[in-house]
Amino acid sequence: MNKSFRMWTLTCAVFAFQILAPCAPYAQETGQQERIITATVRGRVLNKITNEPIARALVTHGNEYATLTNDHGQFEFKVMERLTPASPGASYVSTRYLEAKKPGFLEQGKATTYQYKEGATTEPQSDVTIYLLPEALIVGHVNVPDSEGDVRIECELYRRRLQNGRMAWAPAGNFTSWTDGEFRFSGLEAGTYKLITNEQMDSESMIPMPGAPLFGYPPIYYPNTTDFFAATPIVVRAGETAQVNFSVARRQYYPVHIPVGNPPATPRMVLNVHPMGHSSPGWSLGYNPADEAIEGMLPDGTYTVEASTFPMSPSSGIVNFSVKGGPTEGAPLRLIPDAPLTVTVREEFQSE
Repeated sequence: MNKSFRMWTLTCAVFAFQILAPCAPYAQETGQQERIITATVRGRVLNKITNEPIARALVTHGNEYATLTNDHGQFEFKVMERLTPASPGASYVSTRYLEAKKPGFLEQGKATTYQYKEGATTEPQSDVTIYLLPEALIVGHVNVPDSEGDVRIECELYRRRLQNGRMAWAPAGNFTSWTDGEFRFSGLEAGTYKLITNEQMDSESMIPMPGAPLFGYPPIYYPNTTDFFAATPIVVRAGETAQVNFSVARRQYYPVHIPVGNPPATPRMVLNVHPMGHSSPGWSLGYNPADEAIEGMLPDGTYTVEASTFPMSPSSGIVNFSVKGGPTEGAPLRLIPDAPLTVTVREEFQSE
């Protein structure tokens, strides 16, 4: 037997000893402060709404152990636990977390805490129940008239939620429709939503052709309105699927140019564009620092653009303008420095 083979054999033996040694029900104490034991973990995974068992759910125990539930939603595996007393003479306690996941269910709220305590038996057992909340879905179809399947529309979802003490509509995800117009929002929590399409230029109009008209698809708010706040809310509960369909219209777009009377020192500017009197997301213009102007493309209509700068010397401005069948040169927008607000705080109550 050559020397290299003997060294390889010795290395494997040492490695095997390191792996197998801790697997005994009670390993030798590593000191006064810890003990290693083998414990059985068993439990089940249930649907939080129906209490029905969930088969083939993946259950993990830290980063070391994993198993799948059976047809009855049950799981079981053995783990090694390192028990450490909280104080000299106290019981040995180990707190661990189990997690379960499966497609079609939300990942939130699936961690279960349990504790091992060293007692009279040599193999502690822990029975746990993990509940998974089924996801809600919003699916549907965007109809694009006179399209041959080459137009993909970006859909944006908003959810009504509590923000800073009041109810507001917050972005909840984007989905670009497939070539057949279908879209799908999955992994949603139960709640109230609104669905819109974002403004989009026609791909054929983006081909440089001097003098050629430009076309695009203005935003639509489900079911088929041009006002976000007039859109119909979509209410879904856990495990429900809402089917929604709507259509977009192809319209001609025209260049828009709005000078900024006192351009900011920073090229960064936040713009909010919407039809006048109807503050709605989905529209867009951009700031061109080289020309010191707000520029872009919009179809016929009357609009409002709100501008603000940050973070140095914050300021804001607003201007209304109309697009009527041709290029538009709007009135100059002037930025007004944001005035600081002085707040006086007085302590009314004191505690001893």
